[in-house]
Amino acid sequence: MVTVIIATRNRPEKICGCLQSLLKQKKQKRVAIIIVDQSDNDNTLQLVENLRRKNNFITYLRQNLVGKSKALNTGICVAKSNILAFTDDDCIVSNNWTSRIESTFASHPDISCVTGNTYPYGNIPSWACQPTITTANASFVQPTHHQRVGFGNNFAVKRSALKSIGLFKTWLGPGSASTNCEDGEMILRILTFGYKILHDPKMLVYHNKKLNKAALKKQNLSYVCGEMACYGYYAFSGYGFATQVVTKNLVDSFKGIKRIVGDMLKRKILRTDDWILIIITFITRIKGLAIGLLYYLKELKFRMGERNSNQLIS
Repeated sequence: MVTVIIATRNRPEKICGCLQSLLKQKKQKRVAIIIVDQSDNDNTLQLVENLRRKNNFITYLRQNLVGKSKALNTGICVAKSNILAFTDDDCIVSNNWTSRIESTFASHPDISCVTGNTYPYGNIPSWACQPTITTANASFVQPTHHQRVGFGNNFAVKRSALKSIGLFKTWLGPGSASTNCEDGEMILRILTFGYKILHDPKMLVYHNKKLNKAALKKQNLSYVCGEMACYGYYAFSGYGFATQVVTKNLVDSFKGIKRIVGDMLKRKILRTDDWILIIITFITRIKGLAIGLLYYLKELKFRMGERNSNQLIS
């Protein structure tokens, strides 16, 4: 059985489409749905309650906290099946999505996580709809950048793996200080702990989100911040792969700044939008790195406190 967990906040019109697609699953009796709602009104509650009258496998949870990771962790704690699937409230899943997840785990007992491809929904252009992923069939056992592996709008994991590695980090993701990358961190942690991930290109989700250029820019900066917080945390923890990702990001920013300085010295006409974006991106990367360092130090302090307590007890 597959339990689908969805976090939502103030987007009843979006989650309506998502739920309708989940209600069309081919093996509906093998599906449970958990909605964790952090809205500040009752619009989503009313919508879900109408659907629950005919579909008792839908569970609705209201949460006064804010933060996607907190919502997902609440759903995980309530779920009863071993296979936990995740998508976003603005996504439309294919009608065999959950059965594909279940059959993939059954035919590959060595994997702990499966991810799939995400495409823009309908006629939405790819540039206006992120994140999307079109990776071919692949398996991953070594730490790999999550943009190659998959995203949180289309992945599933075994509860048994989460018992070992823990839940989502609440300082990552929408509604947190880092604003994003809770899914990237989870994927990285699964691989870091030695579990195997399979990417199945036939496990399909469609992203029903069309952004204009201003909104896309804002979203991309949130990805930048979250990525640096996530990989910065692991870099400070001593993981070489994460250090490479952080270094590449910083080098890219320094190259951009060097180009701006060069253009100024050569008295070339500066493209204002271009250099402003370079500066903002650099600042955002530093902010994300600082967040990663902060939570690394917090965890280090906690571990040292635990160690001292154990020594006192012994």
